[in-house]
Amino acid sequence: PFAPHHFDAILVRGSRVYSGDLLNPEASIATANLLSSLAPRRRAIFVAPHLAGELPLDTWVSSLQAHLAPFPGTVTVSQYEDGWEKWLSLEWLIGRNRDVDLTLVTFTAERKAVSRLEWHQIARKTVMGRMRPAA
Repeated sequence: PFAPHHFDAILVRGSRVYSGDLLNPEASIATANLLSSLAPRRRAIFVAPHLAGELPLDTWVSSLQAHLAPFPGTVTVSQYEDGWEKWLSLEWLIGRNRDVDLTLVTFTAERKAVSRLEWHQIARKTVMGRMRPAA
């Protein structure tokens, strides 16, 4: 229930909506609500879930990218390694020890302000587009 264009950054972490099936209508409406609170040229950052039994990381990232694709903005994926031991060992220079500790999917809103109604229209159009081929 936040005002449109209220936030400069939104961090999404540990949300059930974004750790399951992103092709369901609830996920699209949740994304429309989330992005409508984002100011133009600002970011929503989705932290990849690293819980046992969840989707594999690559599957989750590609699913979230496909989910965000209809919305006006750009999506980037960043992966970070953490830990001084990894850096000090210098194994990263020769390609060993390449475990990724943090994956972020960042959505950057377009320069033009999009109304809450427009975000919901995009979500509805996306959901309806998925339902038509099945009928």
